This record gives sequence, C-alpha cells and structure tokens, in this order.
Amino acid sequence: HLLARRGVSLDEVTRVRSYVHALAQCRGYLQSINLEGEPTTSTSQAAREVAGSNEPWAAVASELAGELFGLVALASDIEDHPGNVTRFVLVGRHDVAAPTGHDRTTIVCFQDADHPGSLYAILGRFAARDINLTKLESRPTKLGLGDYCFVIEFEGHVADDVVADCLADLQAHLARVKFLGSYPVTGEQALERREQVALARHSAQRWISEIRSRIRA
Repeated sequence: HLLARRGVSLDEVTRVRSYVHALAQCRGYLQSINLEGEPTTSTSQAAREVAGSNEPWAAVASELAGELFGLVALASDIEDHPGNVTRFVLVGRHDVAAPTGHDRTTIVCFQDADHPGSLYAILGRFAARDINLTKLESRPTKLGLGDYCFVIEFEGHVADDVVADCLADLQAHLARVKFLGSYPVTGEQALERREQVALARHSAQRWISEIRSRIRA
C-alpha cells in the first residue's frame, strides 16, 4: 500500500519512503506517478517517519503499519508483480520448532578448503538422501579472498532421521556447519500439505507395525 497522513492527496506527495526491497517491488508504479523511492531501514520505519512528518510524504508499507501509525492508503496493490511475497523470520536463541511434517531447515556450511569438487562434496550429501534444496546462496566469510560459506535451505526437519543423518555427515567432514533452525513452511497450501503428510505417516506406521507383528517371539 502507498500510505500517507490523513488529508494528504496523491497529487501532493513529494517523497515516497520504504525499505529498499519494497521500493524495488513497486518500481513500475512509482515511475507511473513520477516519484522516486527513498530507502529506509524497514517498511515500518518508513510509516513511522511519514506519520511523524508535517511534509506531504508517503510510505510503501503494509495495511497493519498504516493502522499502527494512523496512515491511510492512497493506493493499494501497487506491486509490479502480484505474486510477490515477503518472508519474515522469527528468531530465537535456543528452542527449535516442533516438526509438522511440512518443514524446512536452514544451515550455513563452511568449506574446510577451496578445491575442485568442494561444493559438490556438500550438495552431494543431500542428493544421496533425496533431500530437496529450496535455496542456495554463497556469502563471503571476510576471512580471505575467495573464502565463501554457503547458506542452504532444504525440505525436512532436524527431527527427521534422514535430515539428522545428513547434518551429522556434513559436520563430520566439513570445518563447520552452523544450524540456523527447522521451522514449518507457511503459505496457502501449507496446512493441507501437513495434513497429507500426517495421514501418509499414519498409514506407513500401520504398514510397518503389521509387518513387525509377524516377527517370531
């Protein structure tokens, strides 16, 4: 939403403020009204600044931010691509969310040495266990030129045996693996997917229990 103080019209707006990624997602709209975005530290900070200013400024922020800071929407659904989504992460120090059957896990892998096949040595452990990767990013460690770590997000929970085995294998063969967390996947299909997984697990458990019941005492 494009938010402004009550009484400010779209024609009066001289500045549009928001977080850099929010501005990028609305670049086409801002160009259509001949305004350029000015970056702030967050979308909520942009709303706060607009609410506290006497200038005819606007902020690209959520409907909730508008309610919290007393702003009104001058325009809605201004993103260039309707399918755009923003993911927010709740960070804690110790606890890991309980498995739901539709989860993802994020880790950071640090290479023990830069040599041919070093990235494959990491990724091959996931492929061997049929674990699907959903995100892979390389980031400089700032310890030396060409020294990178890899942020890896994949399907599954650390409580899953196959995931735990993969992480243990990585930890045993790499200099360091940093576990960032396992968490439920959100989205429109998430609940339905979790229910499907729960039913599949229940059916599989009955199947294996029936087989084990045949074991001779």
